[in-house]
Amino acid sequence: MALRDPIGIWFSELKDNWEERDFYHERIRDRKTYRHYGDLPDGLCYGTVYFEGSDPWPPSACVTVTDKEGKSLCNSAVSEDWKTWKWQWPDMLAASPSGKSLVCQIDGRIYAWRKDKEGFVSDLGDFLDGRIGDLKVLDAKMQDDGILQLKMEDGTLRGYLCDANAVLSSSSDSWIADNDESWIIADACKNGYLESCPEAVAIVISDSDNWGQYENCGIHKAFVEQGTKRIEGCVLAENPELKTMTIPASVEYIEWGAFLNCRNLQELLIEGDLSRVSDWNEGAFNGCPCEEYYLSLCNKNR
Repeated sequence: MALRDPIGIWFSELKDNWEERDFYHERIRDRKTYRHYGDLPDGLCYGTVYFEGSDPWPPSACVTVTDKEGKSLCNSAVSEDWKTWKWQWPDMLAASPSGKSLVCQIDGRIYAWRKDKEGFVSDLGDFLDGRIGDLKVLDAKMQDDGILQLKMEDGTLRGYLCDANAVLSSSSDSWIADNDESWIIADACKNGYLESCPEAVAIVISDSDNWGQYENCGIHKAFVEQGTKRIEGCVLAENPELKTMTIPASVEYIEWGAFLNCRNLQELLIEGDLSRVSDWNEGAFNGCPCEEYYLSLCNKNR
């Protein structure tokens, strides 16, 4: 049968993708070794196997993804919650568009994995329940930008940026990184897990961010958290895709080079009393189209 591409399709609509099972492994030829197996797009197949375990190792389950020749592309423990895989068929398993991540839905819970630089899957096979508010996932949909859209039981939408292993909240026009997960997105970009930061994803700047925290990470959108008093130096430097920035009234100081060489940052909105700008570092917006406007505020209020 011709498999449906899982991109842009709710998992509940993809039941037919695991009816045809062509799993083959170059070293483990017996299908009985694998309790469940199924097809993925582009000729890939996956199999799940249960290991009894031996002291000191507990029982565990493993997912393996192979190519057409049976060569293992991914091979990683899923979790110690072996009963889930042993007795329940996954609702759906899909790869991110980049092929660097795998996600699976089982009984309203989401498992996730990501390949490391050597091509193996990192040990991220934990449930995302605790990171998405302990609400049951009713359905999931992989988007072409690598964001797994989650339909929650309370009617809300959440997101999971697969290649970055970052949890997102939905807003009117953006997916915003949850809590302290903005740095995870930046780290994934800088280390090559995430090839480019999706335009829909916004990171959040706060007092806890260090010098150069999001420098050259390719972000398109960023928000400064309400209540933030200081924006650190080079925190968003060298991000040419950044076009707009709003500075909330709580910000008392911006350090040198905070937005250095963001060459498309044209729209700058500073909320609150503009007289406080006179105390900010003059080089905060060096190399930005809004630099002239910013310097005029600095000089005007001296």
